[in-house]
Amino acid sequence: MITLRRISKDPVFLPNPEHEWERAAVFNAGAV
Repeated sequence: MITLRRISKDPVFLPNPEHEWERAAVFNAGAV
């Protein structure tokens, strides 16, 4: 079994305020 641990508390993706659809939330497709 593999144990994963978070290296950083910073999000992988940050919202880009220039894109209207990214202002509210950023979705990580790998987590969905």
